[in-house]
Amino acid sequence: MQEVVIGKDLVSVAELIGKGGEGEVYALKGRSGLAVKIYDPSLRAKREDKVRAMVREGLAVKTDLVAYPGHVVTDSRGNFIGFEMRLVSGYRPLHELYRSNTDFSFFHSPTMAKFSVSNDLRSPRY
Repeated sequence: MQEVVIGKDLVSVAELIGKGGEGEVYALKGRSGLAVKIYDPSLRAKREDKVRAMVREGLAVKTDLVAYPGHVVTDSRGNFIGFEMRLVSGYRPLHELYRSNTDFSFFHSPTMAKFSVSNDLRSPRY
């Protein structure tokens, strides 16, 4: 079982929750309601500054709608590997909103069901 460092705590990674283009998301042993995203090694240097800035700003405690990074996660040598985040259930991943083949039937409002988003998220189409 892999172990990661969150703050000063050595934490065991539990089961794999999800996997995508940037890395993998795991549950954390002994930390109910929290998960860790571990970036693919090729992306870690590119993501580190952004993640550290989000943690510094405290974005994780400012909203319940987005699973922002709560803490930086490192390996046992102190190298950045990802971040800890709150587990969010009952929601769809944001990337699903900007795929061209998105099924919007999961929205509860008929108005929202008609809404679609362009690939660049800046030019909504109705």
